[in-house]
Amino acid sequence: MEKRILVIDDEESVLGSISRILKREGYAVDTAKTGTEAIEKSNLNIYNLALIDFRLPDMKGTKLLTAMRETTPRMIKVILTGYSSAENRAEAAEGHADGFIVKPVRIDYLLNIVKEHLRKQDETSDQNISHNPVQHPGNKFAAIPIGPQSRVTWFCLMKVQNNSYGRRDYVFLVSRRQDGRFLTSTK
Repeated sequence: MEKRILVIDDEESVLGSISRILKREGYAVDTAKTGTEAIEKSNLNIYNLALIDFRLPDMKGTKLLTAMRETTPRMIKVILTGYSSAENRAEAAEGHADGFIVKPVRIDYLLNIVKEHLRKQDETSDQNISHNPVQHPGNKFAAIPIGPQSRVTWFCLMKVQNNSYGRRDYVFLVSRRQDGRFLTSTK
């Protein structure tokens, strides 16, 4: 399965360089120049890892960490910054960053960090396969996971409803889910 990476930086040269390097290594790469654009893209697409600039035009990278942690908690988030102060490192740690890389960064170092985080993510997702039904909010659906929980997981949803003859009808729906949130509407 191809790994997807979102690179967020307002400097065009950094964005282009990192994107080209990662694409050459076989990753699917998407880019964003602002925190708002990154949030929109992460709500529409699923990424394994995000490289986040500490200082973006519309928000700090740590604010973006918090926002993305709520919508994509299992996506790896690494801060990328040219400002390596103790305060910035502490702020990134408080925001639950999975890593902290100082720019300019050596290519081999960047690739090693990315590969190591993705390897750990794969190991964790293989251990988190679940086959237990999950009750959908409102008790209208029973969701049956059929894949690793930390990746896009497809669910078979079963809705039980009474028909006009007093019998139960079973309606099966299929929905995509990631990290506890349904990505498609089932109502």
